[in-house]
Amino acid sequence: MGKRSQVVGRKPQKNQNDEKKRKRYDEEAMKAAIMMVKSKKAGYLKAADTHNVPRSTLFRLCTAGNSSGVTTLGRKPVFPVELEKMLVSYLLEMEKSFFGMTRSDVRRFAYQLARVNRIPSPFNKENESAGK
Repeated sequence: MGKRSQVVGRKPQKNQNDEKKRKRYDEEAMKAAIMMVKSKKAGYLKAADTHNVPRSTLFRLCTAGNSSGVTTLGRKPVFPVELEKMLVSYLLEMEKSFFGMTRSDVRRFAYQLARVNRIPSPFNKENESAGK
């Protein structure tokens, strides 16, 4: 038999080595482009072409008042970094003492941690657990 025929309309699976699709610009170039637009030396199109950054991203960052040019991808974390590190160390200690927690236990614990510390969260109040 020969090669398998591909199913029409099906997307090929994403490979780990594929080039990333988001944030393919240099942050320093974006900062320079923002400064160029803010100082009225050039418009969005000319600044984007000069510094080789996406025009739509330049426009969004300029109108949002983000002069640093630094953006983060993904959701905003619920817990501060210190509290999250404490949670991780607690979970690892529980694992060392052979009292490993299940995934649902960890989700319930994270919900209670957010509630006790009065941290606003998108957690499920009905099930009293983090996540879906």
